[in-house]
Amino acid sequence: MENEKIIENELPINGRYTDLAELSFRQFDNTEKYILKFAALPFYFLGMTADELKNKYKVFISSALKKVPVEKRTNPSPLIVGPLLEYVKYTFDNEQEKILENMFSELLGNASNKDFWDHVQPSYVYTLQKLTWVEAELLKFVSKNQLDGDCLGVSFQRFYTMEKTILSVISNEPEPLIAYDNGEILNVFYQYYICVLIDDLMMSDEIIIRGLNNLQQLNLMIAFDIYKDKDNDTYVLDNSQKDNLNAYDSYKKITAYALSSYASDLMEVCMSVSSTNRAGTES
Repeated sequence: MENEKIIENELPINGRYTDLAELSFRQFDNTEKYILKFAALPFYFLGMTADELKNKYKVFISSALKKVPVEKRTNPSPLIVGPLLEYVKYTFDNEQEKILENMFSELLGNASNKDFWDHVQPSYVYTLQKLTWVEAELLKFVSKNQLDGDCLGVSFQRFYTMEKTILSVISNEPEPLIAYDNGEILNVFYQYYICVLIDDLMMSDEIIIRGLNNLQQLNLMIAFDIYKDKDNDTYVLDNSQKDNLNAYDSYKKITAYALSSYASDLMEVCMSVSSTNRAGTES
């Protein structure tokens, strides 16, 4: 009864488990036992005894593997599980850093899944260690709104005054899209778009800018500028603007952000991002 009470107290209020008996009394399977062996248990840690910390690890590991079917489970690489468990304990009982704990949980689950283990790189653990909840929220925001290949990135409406939330962007290089019967190819400039979004991030403009700067420094975010055509509502990328200074308004510049290729791979295994509707529509 004592252990059951301890584990019950460790469960989040919203409940990652609906059946306490399942977590309290069932035996860890072989994969869970393997993972738990990597948990270093100091005599005392941040006010917790070794037993209390072990129970927190059990909750974390069970939550991470709950989404992985038993027949799909495999032992994750020590290069991943070792440093992951060493660091994730600093996120326990920290509601502000819960998003990072969830990202570590997703990473561990995928590293323990036969279908995805080879998508998880050891460097992902160390990348997450360099983030705070601010950068994690920004990665999540950009990732869930960068919807398809035609979306070059997103921008934050809080930094601009405009009605449109979908901006057309002309490609900076012509593409051969139309071929005629005589073999002649017509080069056209393809149109992309960016989303200018109203965010629900509970942080100041300054904190967002600092977070975006840090993500760029970590090679997780790419920033680029677009310029408005003086005669219509289209925009061009900055390197096109330099060749057509008279056609575009340098004072109507918007900075947009996109995930780097590395960040896109990271987010695929570190965060479950459900399909969402585009945050804005063209007005």
